Amino acid sequence: MRKLILALSTFKRKRGTCEPVDSTSYTLPCGGQGACIQGAQTNDAPVKYLLKYVGADTIIALLTPEAKEDGWQQFQDMVRNYCEKEGLRCPEFKAVEYSRERDGKALHELLEEVKPEDEICLDTTGGFRDLSNLLLLTARLAEFRGNRLCKAVYSDFQQFEIRDVTASQYGMLDVISGMGECVAYGQTRQLREQWGGIGEAKELLDAMQNITDAVTLCKTHDLGSLYTVLNDKLKRSELPEDPDINLVLLEQMKRVFRREFGDGRIDDVAVIRWCLENRMLQQAITLYVERMPRWIMREKKLLSVDPDFERYAQQKKKEYQDVCEFIFTEYFLRLFGGWYKKYAREQKLEDWQGGAYRNGMTRENLNRWRFEGDAILDMKKWIDLPGSPFRHQRVRVAQLQRITKDYWYIKEQRNRYNHALREPNKKNKEAVKQFFAGYQWGESVTVEGLTKTITDALNYLEDCVKGIQT
Repeated sequence: MRKLILALSTFKRKRGTCEPVDSTSYTLPCGGQGACIQGAQTNDAPVKYLLKYVGADTIIALLTPEAKEDGWQQFQDMVRNYCEKEGLRCPEFKAVEYSRERDGKALHELLEEVKPEDEICLDTTGGFRDLSNLLLLTARLAEFRGNRLCKAVYSDFQQFEIRDVTASQYGMLDVISGMGECVAYGQTRQLREQWGGIGEAKELLDAMQNITDAVTLCKTHDLGSLYTVLNDKLKRSELPEDPDINLVLLEQMKRVFRREFGDGRIDDVAVIRWCLENRMLQQAITLYVERMPRWIMREKKLLSVDPDFERYAQQKKKEYQDVCEFIFTEYFLRLFGGWYKKYAREQKLEDWQGGAYRNGMTRENLNRWRFEGDAILDMKKWIDLPGSPFRHQRVRVAQLQRITKDYWYIKEQRNRYNHALREPNKKNKEAVKQFFAGYQWGESVTVEGLTKTITDALNYLEDCVKGIQT
């Protein structure tokens, strides 16, 4: 069934008489050159056009008390006469009474008249401006419920033509909705329906969707090159002197993207923040664990390693691992664990081990660590020793301790969620819990708390970078 919804204007008469106003000829958005339709009252021509070229089984009219008293019966008579003349089946008529005091009831009654399988078309010409807004709200809610808006029109009384505004106005609302969905969640389906034929838009949507897919599937190794492509597509474009409305909207979306991701540059920190703001916590945790070591070591050089050591680690890591993540988690966090002790033996770093003793480390420290956090607690005792591949840091040791502690905590939470543990599976649970005093732990961890911890960790990292730059 197809429902034609409109707001009915009162019946117009010639000034000082009871005679109706004269009919006017309106050109049509279809039907070929010279095609026109006659209409006298406000709603006549657009309704005739919709009945003849689109079709309607029911007309649902919003009626003010004035239109109900003077206009409703005349309108029904006009429709019946036109359908009889054109050989069309006359639709049913439904009236929904409207006043500003009962706009909610009117909206409810309108929507009750539209069944799940119905299509709708709109004549937006008649009624006051608040009625046009109510028609728009009705159409959007009907579409939200699954009904299809097949046509929306209005009469241009200055140019004497019926304008099809389905795409140019109502379709733009879908674009704006899709823009919000794309910026907030990286979803591009709705925009592709509207912008699929615009090359520049398609390239931008492809770039955004590729990042969204990589984040969703945790394909973190792909992200660096994808950021480069998206940053390129987000560059400001020069609009022509008389731009198409879609190009204007596209440029506005680029501006929002650039603002949303900070100074127009998308990187790991920006994407993690975006995930947190849109409650994609699992993705944010994974990105932090797998991407931030590269951001720390390669991009910002808050911590750098000896080139020989990096080549050594490159040979030891698994094919799918990022070398920065491998170094950070398997060596830096576990400095005196099996991986590093093996490296020290292979490289004959007796001086480094002896220096550790002289700085207060004990043989027990070096050979039987309680947990990885000990490397963080005792960082000052080993970070600058001869043979340490990590001594070339650009931040203070205290800052590096905080950065590493945040990272290890977030990594532990990732392991916990991946394995559905009530709390991280650690041998030295009390020592770990004490080490992370001030952080939420075990069953006390909440989405809000973990989100704040990651946000604070990102803020601290960026503050460290600013400290270096200044």
